[in-house]
Amino acid sequence: MPKLLETPATRQRIFWGVAGATGVLYLLLVYATQRHQTFNLLTLYTGLFALYFVAYQWVKTSQEIRFFVGAAIIFRLLMFGTMPTLSDDIYRFLWDGYLNLAGINPFVQIPAEYIHQGQHIPGITPQLFEQLNSPQYFSVYPPLCQFIFWLAVKLFPHSHFGATTFIRGLIFLAELGSLTLISRLLTRYKKPQSNLLLYALNPLVILELTGNLHFEAFVIFFLLLALYLLKGRQRILSALAFSLAVITKLLPLMFLPLLLKRLRLPVTLSYYFAVGLLVLASFVPFLNRDFLIGLKDSLLLYFQTFEFNASVYYLVREVGYLFTGYNIIATSGKILAVVSLSSILTYVALEKPNASSLPKAFMWVLAIYLLFTTTVHPWYILPLLTFSLFTRMRFVVVWTYLIFLSYAGYTATGYTEHLWLVILEYIPVIALAIIEIWIKTKRPKKGKASYLVVSDPATMRPL
Repeated sequence: MPKLLETPATRQRIFWGVAGATGVLYLLLVYATQRHQTFNLLTLYTGLFALYFVAYQWVKTSQEIRFFVGAAIIFRLLMFGTMPTLSDDIYRFLWDGYLNLAGINPFVQIPAEYIHQGQHIPGITPQLFEQLNSPQYFSVYPPLCQFIFWLAVKLFPHSHFGATTFIRGLIFLAELGSLTLISRLLTRYKKPQSNLLLYALNPLVILELTGNLHFEAFVIFFLLLALYLLKGRQRILSALAFSLAVITKLLPLMFLPLLLKRLRLPVTLSYYFAVGLLVLASFVPFLNRDFLIGLKDSLLLYFQTFEFNASVYYLVREVGYLFTGYNIIATSGKILAVVSLSSILTYVALEKPNASSLPKAFMWVLAIYLLFTTTVHPWYILPLLTFSLFTRMRFVVVWTYLIFLSYAGYTATGYTEHLWLVILEYIPVIALAIIEIWIKTKRPKKGKASYLVVSDPATMRPL
């Protein structure tokens, strides 16, 4: 570190400068940059990431960590003055909310059918329909999301901005909860508190959650809460928190097999039962034949139609083009889903848990899923970043910068993916992950003491 930074007064001035410059870049990106302005967007994001790196590298004391956590909270508050500029998902949130408010199941018809039928539903207008990015698809948002959508338009039925601000406020509160839980879990897992800044200040986290209103914010919060409660042996409350994560996004279900080696079988089964019961109960208001058909179609669309910023799938797709001359996603998507599930179960079977391995296991299970899926939007990797904080792996931090290159495909009229940018994104990330794994395997073992440190004396199994 430069000697200039050794005096407290100088460090304070520089840190204020870093925070101020970061705030200015966020204002420029959020309020003065459109999604299709690729050069401006990537330049500003690069500047934000450089300042993020400087802040993380230069902090020394707990006081400095608190300073930048406070700055990170202020950066999130800067998002409250505008509608999301990098994502138009909010309009589907409002659409589903208006359907719920009218007592209509949002899973039984696609938006286009309501417009073609000419039904009069308060809030469901041609203008809102024009802003949807998926008018031909069934809703994919589970019950907790639907409840939030309903509550937002219930409170602000005539103001899209008001409903949006309400949703943003809830996401902001979830983020505050996540920051608190990360700090406490870092202490419990004996990790440095400076790791908190890798999440708190990360530009992708700030822009995609409080900024673009993606509900991974709730998934992260509830999964962290489930971990915290499980480590404190409060299993029923942990199962409740885990269930809330599942009814926000279904993906956390893939983490359940990891408990088999960490809890006694009766305890694991009771945890599964509690999660299953709570999740099923949340779907009861929506259950009917049309809902099941819509849910099935949504899942098939995800695995057989959607493709965005993928890795292994794109390689498979190119092979398919070579041998068949057309896109084989209809079959390869399903096959890769089976490969992903098999790989996750293999990891679970081979894993040797230790006293701090559950967040690490969450990270690797999610990494396996993201490796084989057909769609990887930037916000999909934020739970991966969160769990990586409890490990020494930093390839995900690099990925949070490079994945922003996927925004380069947006134009004023649509989206065109550039495969060379996908290659530029994935090669460094995968290479760094391999290097970090290799370094970890070469690191001398400290003995078996760490494995014997258990957090649940009743089960004698590490969490």
